Amino acid sequence: MPPSRITIPTTKERTHPTMIRSSLLALAVALAPLAAAAQSDGLVADGLVADGLAADGVAAAADQTVPAAAGETATPADETVVEGPLVLATGDPQGIYFPVGRAIAAVSPVPIEVIPTTGSTENLVRLGVGEADLAIAQTDRLRQYVVGLPPYFDGAPGAEHVRVVAALFPEPLVILARADEGIAVVEDLIGHRVNLGPGRNPTGRLFGLVLDAYSVGDDDIEIAAVPLSEQVEALCGGLVDAIAFVAAHPSGTVFQAANACAMTAVRIDGPPAERLMDENGDLAAATIPGGLYPGIEEPVATVGPMAALIASPEVPASVIAGILAALADHQPDLAAAHPSLEAFSAAAMDTALTGEVHPGAVAALADAQGE
Repeated sequence: MPPSRITIPTTKERTHPTMIRSSLLALAVALAPLAAAAQSDGLVADGLVADGLAADGVAAAADQTVPAAAGETATPADETVVEGPLVLATGDPQGIYFPVGRAIAAVSPVPIEVIPTTGSTENLVRLGVGEADLAIAQTDRLRQYVVGLPPYFDGAPGAEHVRVVAALFPEPLVILARADEGIAVVEDLIGHRVNLGPGRNPTGRLFGLVLDAYSVGDDDIEIAAVPLSEQVEALCGGLVDAIAFVAAHPSGTVFQAANACAMTAVRIDGPPAERLMDENGDLAAATIPGGLYPGIEEPVATVGPMAALIASPEVPASVIAGILAALADHQPDLAAAHPSLEAFSAAAMDTALTGEVHPGAVAALADAQGE
C-alpha cells in the first residue's frame, strides 16, 4: 500500500494556481500601492534577489507557475489524496525564496505547488485575498502586515488572514566597510558615508533602528543612495565608506565585495543589540559566518529578520503539523537543496515570529523544542 497523505477537506472550495490568472485584476488593485516597494523590497546581489523580489509584474509571475514534486512521507489518518495542491507563494525564480519553496515542496507529505511572486509584500497580500495557502515572508514585513503598519499595509491589519508556522533562516543586516577606514563597530560609522540603496527599502528601516540603539544620530552619518547593483564598486572605489543591506548567507554581495577589495564586517552586538531585539520581536540575533568569505575569518555578530513560513488559517492543523514534521526530519535534505537552509533548526522554529501561531504548528514546535 502506498504511503497515505494528510487529508485536506475537499468540501472547501480551493484556490488553484490557474485561478490566480483569472483574478489578477483584483489582485493588481490590491497590489497597486505596493508597486514602489517591489524594487526596493528585494536586495540584488550578483544578479540574485535576496528577498526573492523582482519588478516583473504580477501577471508575469503568475504565468511562471511551476509544480513541485510532492514527497511521499507516510502520515497517519485518512487515505484520501488531495485533488489540488496547496499554493506556496515565494519570490523571484532567480532569488532565494523560490528555490527554498521548491525544497520545502520536495519533502512535504502533501502536494505543494510553488509559484513565483515579487516577494514578502505580495505573498502576504495573496494570503489575505485567498490566492495562496502558504507563503514565505520576512518577519519584519509579517509584523507590519499583522498590525497594519505603513508604508506597505497602512490601516489594513491582516492578523485574521495569516498564521505563523516556522522561522526558516535569518536574513540579517550586513554592514561592510573598507578595511582602511578602521570601522569595526556601529559607533565607528560616525563621520562616514554609508550606502543604503535608493528609495524606500527594508534596509533603511533596520539600519535606522540599529543607529538608534547605539545612540548614533542621523546627522552623524552621511547616507548615500547608490543603486544596489553598483554598491560594491562604490565601496571599493571610495565613493562610500560602507554599505549596508539585508541578506541571507551565503551572500553574493559579500563574496563580490570580499573579492574586490579589503573590507571588514561591522559587529552589531552587546547591550544595544539586545535592547533592540527586546523592543522589536521581529528581529533575532544572527552571525555572518566566519571562514565563508575572504577576509572574514571569525563569525561576526549582527541582527535582522528571519524568513518565515506562514499559512492561511484555513489550512488544516494536521496538514501544517505534517509539513513541519517533514521539515524537521529532512533538515539535511533541505540544507543540500539550498545553502540558506543549513541554518534551519527545528528547535528554533519560533524565532522572531509575530502573530497568531497556526494550531498545527503549536504541537510541532513544542515537540521540536523538547527534543
